[in-house]
Amino acid sequence: MFCRICSLPRRCLYITQNARFLWKEVKGLKYVLAADIGGTYTRIAVFTQRGVRRIYHRYENVRYPSLTALLHDFRVRHGLSFSKASLAVAGPVVGGEAKMPNLAWHVSVDLVKHALLVKDVSLVNDAYAAAAALDDVPVSRIKAGRVVKNGTRVVIGPGTGLGVSLSVWDGRRYLPVATEAGHLDFAPATELQARLWQFLHERYSHVSAERLVSGPGIVNAYYYFRKNKVAAESKEVAAAIDAADSPARAIVDAALAGTDGVAAHAISEFVSTFGSYAGGLALASGATGGVYLFGSIANKLISVLDVGLFEEAFTRKGRMKQYCEKIPVFVVKDPDVVLKGAYLLSKSSKR
Repeated sequence: MFCRICSLPRRCLYITQNARFLWKEVKGLKYVLAADIGGTYTRIAVFTQRGVRRIYHRYENVRYPSLTALLHDFRVRHGLSFSKASLAVAGPVVGGEAKMPNLAWHVSVDLVKHALLVKDVSLVNDAYAAAAALDDVPVSRIKAGRVVKNGTRVVIGPGTGLGVSLSVWDGRRYLPVATEAGHLDFAPATELQARLWQFLHERYSHVSAERLVSGPGIVNAYYYFRKNKVAAESKEVAAAIDAADSPARAIVDAALAGTDGVAAHAISEFVSTFGSYAGGLALASGATGGVYLFGSIANKLISVLDVGLFEEAFTRKGRMKQYCEKIPVFVVKDPDVVLKGAYLLSKSSKR
């Protein structure tokens, strides 16, 4: 079936059997637009004032020269007006502007206002938005521990980049706190990680945690192990990885399927590095309220994260081992937690 509004097959919720009814419903109403602007994809959802999601699209960023062009396309396609727009972006937001480290887009409140013809626009970091939605999404525990009531929480999302935020109790409720901790210097915790650091230092000069704890980080580890011939390599799998639009996804798939030893080493090291990094953040923030992992990578690898390697690295903190053992770790199961957080933040904004 084809949508009567956008003329595309099943691209939005205005499908044929509901088009007439919904068009009458939305005519004259203003919606809230929420967006999750990542390094690879942009996800947009349109909500009613009561929080009912009506439209959802996922765009490949590479197909658009700018966010302005993408948002303009969305607005023209659907012909809706918006009372508010709340956008979560994978990058630091300062003074209503964001420059994305992993995408050559400049994002600003003024540009969004122009593209969407809306006056009320908020722009926040994507991990900040995820932190705002923690109490409204399902989670799966991957590490035992005890949540301390009102304790600080850490939110970590490895994707095209590495998003990190905090969720802090203010005496009445949890408030999100944005950080750029994904760009902290990577600190090797093992001899192997020291060799990986040297490999990446020669390539990038500055080696941040994001260079290993992210989708591109998985690719970096894979090519290091491949170069050093640490395991039997499948030529077919290697060729498929080299040709893939998403090498990280291809590496994860090969590792989970057991079809390539190099990919398996890369994922094992990713999990270990991820655990070490997450444990370090838990110490730095006093995350007695738990550590929350979000995003497609964490969900794809949940069966691997739950088998002990992540926990061993998380708690390998010398004299603070027992402290880290008490901190639980969860994977956020909702793939649209950032969108949900962006919408929730639009409700709480006072403009």
